[in-house]
Amino acid sequence: MLEQTIEPFLISQCSSPTSLLLVGGFAVLRTRVGLHIKINIMNQIPHKEEEKKSPLMKTAAVLLFVLVIIICAWAAVRLAMFIPTGFTKLADLADTVHQYDPMADAKLEMSASEEAIESGSIVSLDWNDLNIRGDYSFSYECIDGVSIDVRVAGEIEKLDCEKLLYIPTDTFDLDVYISSEKSQVAYVPMTLEFTPNSGSANLDDEAVVTVTNSDIPDRITEREEGETTETEPTTTTTPTEPVVTWRYVEPTSNPNGYTDFQVTYLGVGIVNSNGVFVPTTLRENQAGAFKFIVKNIGTKTSSTWNFEGELPNGTDFESGDQTGLRPTESATFTISFPNTGDDGVKHFGVKVYGGNDIKTANNSFTATVDIR
Repeated sequence: MLEQTIEPFLISQCSSPTSLLLVGGFAVLRTRVGLHIKINIMNQIPHKEEEKKSPLMKTAAVLLFVLVIIICAWAAVRLAMFIPTGFTKLADLADTVHQYDPMADAKLEMSASEEAIESGSIVSLDWNDLNIRGDYSFSYECIDGVSIDVRVAGEIEKLDCEKLLYIPTDTFDLDVYISSEKSQVAYVPMTLEFTPNSGSANLDDEAVVTVTNSDIPDRITEREEGETTETEPTTTTTPTEPVVTWRYVEPTSNPNGYTDFQVTYLGVGIVNSNGVFVPTTLRENQAGAFKFIVKNIGTKTSSTWNFEGELPNGTDFESGDQTGLRPTESATFTISFPNTGDDGVKHFGVKVYGGNDIKTANNSFTATVDIR
């Protein structure tokens, strides 16, 4: 087939006769009016080499197509074999995730800071975080004469036996104040319980604290003056509990002797709901107390006396007149106050006046406390 292309364009005026030129396979017709006509006279005829390659390329294309079909068929068969097993495994995995109970491997562990304490002292309990949604609760077994106060959110509260105390969220420790008023030795079981939101079985752990009260002994009382009165110790059928015997000799005063007061600081703490002093850390802007002893270490009974002091919050106070102390006798005082003031290191103290004391170097104490 012959393809012709005509492209007109203007040139300058030419007076030469019409002529036909052959340029690069094109016929250029030059006319008198200056119009060039270009005619493509090259035939679009494929080369012989291309004709030879054409059957080979077709054959290769057919083979490639067949190979693709085979691969696709193999992949389809493999996929068909995998789909049932895959869905089964996914279903098993989903069922396992749905049925997994984190409580199955969980273990609640509670520990006490002390295994044995004196009545009116504090025990700190702490336990592990299970990282499971639920509620912690605390309770203790009813023991005759035993009472417990707890510190919750900075406040001291009395807790009745076998009554559940729910612990605030994200709290994993508890201060417990234990008093025993009827037994020389009491064993107090305390229980921490965790109730999960999932409805699974509860977890619990127990700690037992031994509480002793040395103010409840078996005793023998003997007086130097007058008739001697004896009280036989109470016998017990439990050989593991010791029988404690106290001997008390009533002091006498030397009229020619002297009075000497000695003031001893015992510590800071709180007064619980039973009126018992419990040593503990003082908290900012909360109730507090401190304890001290005044003892006559002289040889003569003192006259009346009094004391003055300063509280950690800066408040001054003064006592009323106190009864005279005989030689070796002592008086123990607990000074409680409703507000400790701001946090920080505070100073406080007490000084004793009167009583015919002639040695005043040991009549006072000054102490510091870190209020938190």
